[in-house]
Amino acid sequence: MKKQMRIFSRCILPPSAIYVVFALAVNCRANLVIIGPQSSEHNPIAHGSDGDFVVLAPDPVIYQPAGGSSAQLLKLMLDGEFGGSRGWSFTIGSALNGTLNIDHYYAQMFLEHTGGAELFARYNGTPSDNFSDLEKLRWIQLIDTNDPIGPFNPSLDPPPGDINFDDRPFYYTEADQTANSFGTNKFGDYDLFFHDRPRRTAEDHPDFFRFRATLFLVTSDLDGGRGNVTIHDGITWGFDFVAAPPVPELGSWITTGIWFGSILALFVWRRVLDGRLDVKQGDSL
Repeated sequence: MKKQMRIFSRCILPPSAIYVVFALAVNCRANLVIIGPQSSEHNPIAHGSDGDFVVLAPDPVIYQPAGGSSAQLLKLMLDGEFGGSRGWSFTIGSALNGTLNIDHYYAQMFLEHTGGAELFARYNGTPSDNFSDLEKLRWIQLIDTNDPIGPFNPSLDPPPGDINFDDRPFYYTEADQTANSFGTNKFGDYDLFFHDRPRRTAEDHPDFFRFRATLFLVTSDLDGGRGNVTIHDGITWGFDFVAAPPVPELGSWITTGIWFGSILALFVWRRVLDGRLDVKQGDSL
């Protein structure tokens, strides 16, 4: 059951917080405030026993402004997937003024040859927000990867055909939406909670996987029903997973060195590109 009363508390930033991002709009009003994670909840790189490794990318997460190119791309994809005769419409809205707590951002080797990342995030509105408006908030996530699950990239998450897809554009089903709204976990209170742990498995070695998720807060005018959905601001997060080649024989060290050099160059280029997009407009798609 959803709470009918909300309790607000002042947020005190702990000294162990890794980063605090204050995103400012053109009119200098404060937008979404991003806090965390603490050092104990942040793991930038994880290693497998066979030389495989996964790194968070980007790290820290990148703020995505309301109306930016990532928001425009999301709208374009939503219009194509759910617009028209399907009864949904999508508009670009303003930034939210609440707080997004990045409570847990971890690079992980889940299984042998399987690497990915895990993200926990809590959104809390401001004391002036109406409860009826907060009830309408949803998550929508867009995936950009070189190893898509379906036939298209980028794609909405979850894609059509996924076990969690309920013919709505949102990340959570309505049942999961209720379970992750207006609650408390070990990190604190939240108006809306987000959890995801994507991964990729290497069938062959060597291999390389790039995964970027762009997560937006949106408002559903009809509380999740068919109608208009307003896209606000959000973040980009993700990982790069490198499946290392098997230990070579003596005669193949040169080939292995060339492969590692190519992967390193690609990795550095992706990090530089993420950084450039962050400086220019905060976008990584």
